[in-house]
Amino acid sequence: MNELKSHLQARKRMKTKKPKFERQDSNRYDSFKGKWRRPKGIHSKMRKSFRGHRYTPLVGYGSIRDVRGLTRNGLKPMLVSNVKDLENVEKSNVGVISSRVGMKKKLEILKSAKEKNIVVLGVKDFDVIINKINEKFKVRKESRKVKKEIAGKKETEKKKDEKTSEVKSDTKEVKDKKDESKK
Repeated sequence: MNELKSHLQARKRMKTKKPKFERQDSNRYDSFKGKWRRPKGIHSKMRKSFRGHRYTPLVGYGSIRDVRGLTRNGLKPMLVSNVKDLENVEKSNVGVISSRVGMKKKLEILKSAKEKNIVVLGVKDFDVIINKINEKFKVRKESRKVKKEIAGKKETEKKKDEKTSEVKSDTKEVKDKKDESKK
C-alpha cells in the first residue's frame, strides 16, 4: 500500500512536467487546439523533433506501470451500465457510470450504489444528485401535462372551427341555390 502511494505521488509529479501535446499549427487554427494528430509532413520540423518546436508523445512520458489506469486515489475504475454491473465493483474498484446510460437507469444505479456503499466516480453526495434527477422528472411531467392540455384545446378549437365552417358553407350553398333559382 505504501508503495502504491509513492507511485501515485511520483505519477502526479511526472504529469506536472509533461507538456500539453497539441496538433501542429494549433496556434494558427482554433479548431486544432486541444487535439492531437501525429505530424506526417516530409518537411515537418515537429515530426523531426527540431529544437524550438512542439513536443510529440513518446514512451518516456507514460506513467508508472503499477498505477497506470488508476484514479488519483489508487482505485481501478469499472464501467457500470446497469444495476447488475454494480455487483462486479469491489472495494478496490470505483464505479463509473457509462455515458450512454439514460437518466432513469442512472437513478436506479445511484440508488443501489448508495445502498451497497459503492463509490461512484464524480459523485460526492448521492442525495443531491438523486434529488436533481427527480426534480428534472417532475419538470418533464409538468411540461408534458401542459403540452397535452394545449393540444387538447387546439383540437377542440379545430372541431369548433370545422363545425362553423360547415355551417357557413351550408348557408353559402343555400344562398347560391336561391340565387340560381331566382335567375
